[in-house]
Amino acid sequence: MNESASGEQYDLETIETTCLELGLPCKRTSDCEIEVAIAPGSVLVIANTDTGTDTYLGFRDVPAHSHGPLILMIGEATYVEYDPSEVLRGLVSGHVVILTQYMRGQLTDRWLAHRDEKIDIRYIEADEEIRIYRVGDRKVFEDME
Repeated sequence: MNESASGEQYDLETIETTCLELGLPCKRTSDCEIEVAIAPGSVLVIANTDTGTDTYLGFRDVPAHSHGPLILMIGEATYVEYDPSEVLRGLVSGHVVILTQYMRGQLTDRWLAHRDEKIDIRYIEADEEIRIYRVGDRKVFEDME
């Protein structure tokens, strides 16, 4: 696993290879960053900082993101860690899903979750909507605008 705390960076070449193997469209936007089209309107950004001291994994159009390995809950006190290539494989296998939050029809957030995570909706607000999207084992469309 690549952990920013230890100074390790994401292996962007391996991530590009993983995208090719899985049929996920990706684009190298710089020496430090890759964008991967994983769902309609959902571009996942995987990056190393220019200084090499941190990493970033998140969606292009929302604030939620993580640093280092992605940690996803699968039980009340149980979690799994994924490096970026494992995240992509998890998305295609259906073990990792995309949750998108809308408030009054406007996109407010998007994040990744494990399919076994218990989602607590006790505090959902009026006019709030949460959509769950599973990528599946198929090639997705080009969405790299």
